[in-house]
Amino acid sequence: MRSQFFRFLKFISLNFWFQRQKEKRLYILMFHQVSDEQKTFYRPTPVKVFRGICQHLWRYHKVIHISEVKAHFQKSNRSAVVISFDDGHLDIAKNAFPALSKYKLKFNINIDTEILETGLPQDFVRVYDMLNQVDATTYFDDEYMATPIKIDRENPANTENEFTATLSKLNPLQRRKFVTNMAEHFGLDKTKFSKMLSKQDVKNLSSAGAEVGSHSHSHPIFTAIPEELVEFEMLKSKNILEEITGAKVQILAYPNGQFNSNIENLALKSGFNYLLKTEDKINTIDNPETDTFFRINQYFSSTEESIASMYGFHSLVNSLRNR
Repeated sequence: MRSQFFRFLKFISLNFWFQRQKEKRLYILMFHQVSDEQKTFYRPTPVKVFRGICQHLWRYHKVIHISEVKAHFQKSNRSAVVISFDDGHLDIAKNAFPALSKYKLKFNINIDTEILETGLPQDFVRVYDMLNQVDATTYFDDEYMATPIKIDRENPANTENEFTATLSKLNPLQRRKFVTNMAEHFGLDKTKFSKMLSKQDVKNLSSAGAEVGSHSHSHPIFTAIPEELVEFEMLKSKNILEEITGAKVQILAYPNGQFNSNIENLALKSGFNYLLKTEDKINTIDNPETDTFFRINQYFSSTEESIASMYGFHSLVNSLRNR
């Protein structure tokens, strides 16, 4: 029933929603993992679904780089799409790139560069990796938590939100200690974490046409750390990526989408011209000079639901459900 409903929304979008495409609308689709692994927490986009999305974009949309937004909307009212990846999972190269290459689609990858030094995912991902591998019903670390968190597999978003809120309050050293404590508690070692891109992978993807951006160095929450550390995180990541790619890195994707006006000013001062937020919203480009954009998170189990999400139907359904 659910799949039929989203197939209907896809039909509506293709036959009626496109009447609105004369508006200057920019859809930025944000992916993290593209994989057929069965995960309850931090769900990946299945490979078949990603291929279906790519085919849909190839048929119906102009897919551009983030750096091309200004030029595109200065000369056209036609809607455009940006395909964007955060965190730097290996399956970008292994599972996503073949479809992107087949349909000759441009794309953006945003790397938290510590992964290139350690080979391990950032702390938030490590926590989700562990939650996917244990049978525990609760977790408690008395050093950093006031009360235990319920590991709710029926409502995984609630659990994800609680762990994210807990980690977001910690500075980078505390966050790393929290993750180390959790791994020791559950008896998991680093071989159990998600596989990440290497420096050579990033170089190869850049050479193949990917537009590379920063996702910070160690994925701290910018609003929770001193501004001098924010600037260090931005510049270190930028310098590492520019050395790898040989190209100027102008894109910054805020970790967990968290920022304020001071952080935005620091980003611009640090040489980033395009700033990416994490909110499920469609961009209407009234002013082509705009350099800060919303992105629509993609993690659905069907192509139809992903496409419905892209056009804003998923947010609409959720808002109606919550009334």
